[in-house]
Amino acid sequence: MTPTTRTPLARELGRSPLLGAILAVTVPMWYELARRHDDVGTSAMLAVVAGGALLSFAFDDPAQRTLNACALGRTARRRARMLLVGVILVVCWVVVVIVVRALGAELGPVSDRLPEAVAAAALASAFAAVGLRNGLVTPGFGAALIAVLAMAMSTGMSTWSSRLLWLPQVANPAHSTRWWVTAAIAAAAAVWWARDPAARSPATGVRDAVNRTAGKSRRPH
Repeated sequence: MTPTTRTPLARELGRSPLLGAILAVTVPMWYELARRHDDVGTSAMLAVVAGGALLSFAFDDPAQRTLNACALGRTARRRARMLLVGVILVVCWVVVVIVVRALGAELGPVSDRLPEAVAAAALASAFAAVGLRNGLVTPGFGAALIAVLAMAMSTGMSTWSSRLLWLPQVANPAHSTRWWVTAAIAAAAAVWWARDPAARSPATGVRDAVNRTAGKSRRPH
């Protein structure tokens, strides 16, 4: 990513509600710290999951309607934004960990929440990609909210009904594999729905290569 690319992307993210959303998902943790609670594991888990869903802000691109089919490449722009958003989320989380540890509070096994965080990021990306296909310019916030609500509903429904025990539950260590599977499916869906209409698909490339080979074989020697 060149400096000329980084500057507009960084300026665009500066205008987005991303930083405000990061602050919002960590409010319960800051409240507990202000009340001098020793264990902030639950609020930290909520911050990790909701924070992962904020990756959907990488899909916000006000210029997409005029740049979707140009040589600049929508996929390259989105990857650059995903990198920037991911770095921002990681840096913010590192700051949170340092502050919490400095105050002597206990975060709990935050690393155990990685499957849920990745699943939240993948689900939010898939919902954001659907929003883009439907013409939304900035689907990030709505997609993040829907992803978190979907995970909360999955947890609640699997708790309420014995017929839905197969649904993954947040904060259940035994369901980490289910969240990884959910993340993989959602990521594949996000890639498919967010594909660049100006890009050649692999199937088209293979078909063209086969046609060229067949054409050469039919030429008289």
